[in-house]
Amino acid sequence: MFTDSFFLLGGNVSKSLSPEIYNFLFKHFNLKMNYSGFSIDKNNFESLINILKKIPEIKGFNITYPYKEHALKFTLPDAEAKIIGGINTIVKKNNDFYSFNTDGMGFVKFAGKNYLKNTNSIAILGTGITGRSIAYNIRKKYADSKITFFSRNKTNIQNKNFFNSFFFDIINYEKFNCSDFDLIINVTPVCFDDLKLNMETFCGKIFDINYFNCKNSYGGGVDLLTGQALLNFEIFTGINADNLYEQIKTNLLEVE
Repeated sequence: MFTDSFFLLGGNVSKSLSPEIYNFLFKHFNLKMNYSGFSIDKNNFESLINILKKIPEIKGFNITYPYKEHALKFTLPDAEAKIIGGINTIVKKNNDFYSFNTDGMGFVKFAGKNYLKNTNSIAILGTGITGRSIAYNIRKKYADSKITFFSRNKTNIQNKNFFNSFFFDIINYEKFNCSDFDLIINVTPVCFDDLKLNMETFCGKIFDINYFNCKNSYGGGVDLLTGQALLNFEIFTGINADNLYEQIKTNLLEVE
């Protein structure tokens, strides 16, 4: 019998691999906990949050697209989440929801660790919450890194104060040149190839956060998902399971 419950909340989480990770970890550590996905309409989001606060068995949950920014106002965010402007993790303490964003730290600590060595110039395709979290954490650890964001329309981006505060350039996609960068990180909802950027040569330095059917990348969503999940698991339970990173990745690739 499960005593504590955790969820993934998003617009459509039917294909998410998150339950595979957390339920594996709960079983591995003999914890009476369960994790499941729950798709929800935006109109019902606030009422659901209020309901979850009142259920003792609900101990925390993750937030994914498109609610990472919207969910912020219903929680008590830590300093980094406030700066980034969005969250992906919520934990309940004393009937209050405390929130965090572990995407960027997960990338730097796990997924991008090998790619960031000897990397000076980085392009991030997309200006949403995940991209901002990754850029913030890269700059925090690698102060000299040059990070450039690319957008369909740089005049319509949200949270402009974030980009101005850290002196991140934002350029329209038409000016993207693969050869200008040591590393390209695609944080858009579609695979890199589907962005149909104008390129004269193949771009072989791509980290794509999408984990379904994305070709031509040497790292991707499974790497990032595993890294941030391990950080979330420690927030949820107090248990450090970093040594299971490679095993979880292997399990997920078999599921995918």
